[in-house]
Amino acid sequence: MNSQHPDGQPAAVLVAGLEAWFESIRTGDGFGGPAVGLQRASVHFCGPGFDGRWEGLLDGWGTRLRQTGDAAYAARLEAGLRAIRAAQLPDGVFRNSYFDHNPFEGGMPHEPILLAAVCRARRTLVDASRPVPDGLDEMLALYVEEHLIKELWSKQLRTFKDWLQSDFGHYSVPAVTATVDLLLEYGEISGNAARYEPFIAAAVDSLLALQVAQGEMRGALPLSNRRGEATVPAYAARCLPVLQAVHRRTGRADCAQAGNALAEFLLRCRRADGTYPPRVFLARPPAATPVLVGGGAGIVHALLRTGHSQEAGVSAEVVRLAGAQSASGGLDTARGFGRRTVDGKGPPDWRDVMPVAGWSDKAYALLAEVSAGNRGHFTPAPVEREVTVRGQRALFRETDTALTIDAVNAGALFRWTKGRQWAEVSLL
Repeated sequence: MNSQHPDGQPAAVLVAGLEAWFESIRTGDGFGGPAVGLQRASVHFCGPGFDGRWEGLLDGWGTRLRQTGDAAYAARLEAGLRAIRAAQLPDGVFRNSYFDHNPFEGGMPHEPILLAAVCRARRTLVDASRPVPDGLDEMLALYVEEHLIKELWSKQLRTFKDWLQSDFGHYSVPAVTATVDLLLEYGEISGNAARYEPFIAAAVDSLLALQVAQGEMRGALPLSNRRGEATVPAYAARCLPVLQAVHRRTGRADCAQAGNALAEFLLRCRRADGTYPPRVFLARPPAATPVLVGGGAGIVHALLRTGHSQEAGVSAEVVRLAGAQSASGGLDTARGFGRRTVDGKGPPDWRDVMPVAGWSDKAYALLAEVSAGNRGHFTPAPVEREVTVRGQRALFRETDTALTIDAVNAGALFRWTKGRQWAEVSLL
């Protein structure tokens, strides 16, 4: 297929590389590997995660299926949905759903992010005249009704909390946003949208109540309703398509206004090189590092999806992602972990170069969309890079069977054989 999109072919090569890399970290029923977050990393447990890492995969496979008609993508969707169904626990939550806190269940906002993508994948299969995997609808109903509505809805706050024992005075923007997204999607596919309208309306009110009204951060949504909270642009951007969806389905003008203000904030805080700060604060300059590769792709994708294609900088983002892709097909996670600036001297921190499913999937979803159905060719090769671990030099290696980090003259610091549940060595 030929594309008129200027990024179509470069994006297709990146897509092919990421698809090869994801296959290399398949653990049988999911996708494993270390998880690196902004504040912590989970490197001992490397088993399959049933968290937000599935979002970009399901959305990207669905996009590629619509673009190409290739039944292989439908098969991936079906296998993925069956694996997710098998990961549900009797109370409705999912095992290993906490990303950088795995292996734990009940992860927020990871579970509603996952299940909103499941709803979209289900709709894609139906549109392609493919069968819905057995038990999928029951899985969604169990989670929504028994966990979200019965356990996480706060009558006091009129919004959703993060976990069963959470402080009743606080709620988080990422969790509420993801939950609204899920209820919108589930209401549509279940044919029972009216049931969830009051929950959606009140939860959206709780989001809009936090939007910054003036100053340099006007339009921003903070992490939570705690006073003085910063905002994380990569998380705030997730609100854009949700606010647009609420406006489209309900006609709420305040959601359209809030979405426009949020988009303007994101575009204001974008740096000259097209990247975004990891955190922005009310009373001090934005944090300079680490710059999240997948997080930036997610912001660009949110802007693109909500009609800001001219401002989103898609072409430049594809170039940045190409620069972050290694010979294995995996993506660097960040630039600047452990540094004050992204261009510091010496080898990068190990967290920068460690490819992580839960960030790479966001880039995959964007690249799948802009590839416009083009086919790319990518041949994976081994990776060997010098890194630092707590300021000491080490050697990072990746092959199709393993990820390792060895300290110079001091032995193994990390060793994971791909496909296994746990790292054999984990001293990072």
